[in-house]
Amino acid sequence: MQGFNHLNTMFVNDPALAEMYERGMADPASLGPDERRRYVWLTRCYVNIYENLYQQFLRGACPESYWVRYARELKQSLDTPGGRIFREGNTTYGDLYGYLDAMPDVEVPAYEFGLARREGG
Repeated sequence: MQGFNHLNTMFVNDPALAEMYERGMADPASLGPDERRRYVWLTRCYVNIYENLYQQFLRGACPESYWVRYARELKQSLDTPGGRIFREGNTTYGDLYGYLDAMPDVEVPAYEFGLARREGG
């Protein structure tokens, strides 16, 4: 949780960074070269945390009910346009991606970083 909290605090303290990341998830083509690099590194930070949870789950140190909640969250974020591009360029997480792809589709509330999302936008 410290990793998630650290990254989320970065976004709280830097609204422009949060906006750039949300834009990268929704429309990666809108990012400039520097923003694309930042988006990829931030996404890698998040996915590394999920990968750690996945490895703990596989070793029996993370209960399935706990892991599945986070796996669904990751599946949603990697199913965004930016998430799909990240997956294509970051194959290191192949086992994790395989697990996510094998998960049944379950309707869950939209995963958003932007809790203050404007209506209609």
